[in-house]
Amino acid sequence: GKFINQITNGNERVLEVKWLKDNKNLVYNQTYNGYQNWFKISADGKGKSQQLTSDTKNNRDITINNEFTQAVYLSGRDEVRLLDLKSLKSSTIVKDEIWAFQNSKPSFSPNGEYVLFSAKRNFELDIFVHHIKKNQTVNLTNTVIIEESPQWSANGKFIYFASDRTNPSYPLGMQKSNIYRVALDWFDQPYKSEKFDNLFVEDKKVEKQEKKEDKKTFNELTVNPEGFLERIELVTDRFGYQTNPFVFEDDKKEYLFYNSNQDAGKFQLFRKTYTDFENVKTEKIFDKEVDYIIKNDKNLYALIDNSVYKFGVNSTNPEKVNLKYSFNKNLASEF
Repeated sequence: GKFINQITNGNERVLEVKWLKDNKNLVYNQTYNGYQNWFKISADGKGKSQQLTSDTKNNRDITINNEFTQAVYLSGRDEVRLLDLKSLKSSTIVKDEIWAFQNSKPSFSPNGEYVLFSAKRNFELDIFVHHIKKNQTVNLTNTVIIEESPQWSANGKFIYFASDRTNPSYPLGMQKSNIYRVALDWFDQPYKSEKFDNLFVEDKKVEKQEKKEDKKTFNELTVNPEGFLERIELVTDRFGYQTNPFVFEDDKKEYLFYNSNQDAGKFQLFRKTYTDFENVKTEKIFDKEVDYIIKNDKNLYALIDNSVYKFGVNSTNPEKVNLKYSFNKNLASEF
């Protein structure tokens, strides 16, 4: 946090910013005629910004796929759009009841084949997937209760989300939230007998077979809407309420981070660790709740209480990143 430079001139409001694949350029949304639109600029602050959209509605909640070839975002109250990161052109893939507020961020499946998003039905958020190449959209939940903040697991097998399964959120909002996950198809858990047999096979052969199976699972991702609601399972404690799921994978372990008030009624950051053939491990990570988490290699960066924290995916000691920079803001120029 020692070397900070202001890139934009500060005359307009900037809310989101993402790195592009070359690690030299940024895409960000900034007000244009009062509405959030997408721009591209060099990260060193040199040169002029390039305006990518000029809509009279807010473009927001952007997510970039794992290959850094496409981004998905919400536009206005009724559009889910793709942004081609090579041509920098946007296209609408879904028009639905997105609404201009109370949104869940859209995202990609791990292999980039699907877009995961939420839309309103009867004033409640349902979870949808859109197959990009086939241009097909499926409502996975189709209930009269809220399912928000959907997160695709890194192995492509599960979707995690926050929900109150017994009460609608309209009109007071979701009052009793827990975190759930649902398998995208019926599949078997790993067998202990197979792992036992592998003890008598050369390590290189086992490693090669595991890589082959992981690649097959990743490339052949399936979404089976039949029996979808039957596969939903509660993954957090019944005591207290939980919100904001974030899912990451590291060294064949899956980590679920979330906010929970199960400890003394105060929302704090918790983590669940999923490992094959081991019991799920639950830990409190920090005594404050988190607003957002991103992963960079082995490290996580979190926005907590208007500050940036850094910690390892399996650590329990977030370290505050001290940012030292003073700036002035003239709100009149924004309007």
